[in-house]
Amino acid sequence: MFLDFADIQIARERKISMADWVKKLDELLKINDFEILQGKGKVSRKQMEEKVKAEMEKYRLRIATENAKQIEVK
Repeated sequence: MFLDFADIQIARERKISMADWVKKLDELLKINDFEILQGKGKVSRKQMEEKVKAEMEKYRLRIATENAKQIEVK
């Protein structure tokens, strides 16, 4: 939904400040009953990067397995 909103703004050639983007994202989260996080959080950049790498590896393995199954079926 947020990316759709962003695409529309780009198509309409509207200039939006970073503060406006933050406000719009907060509004979208509220509408969808998500909690808006306050502050910088508890996860360090290093922890985030490690988590992203681990999740990407899981994703790559899943995609590779699905692709191999499709090849076997053919």
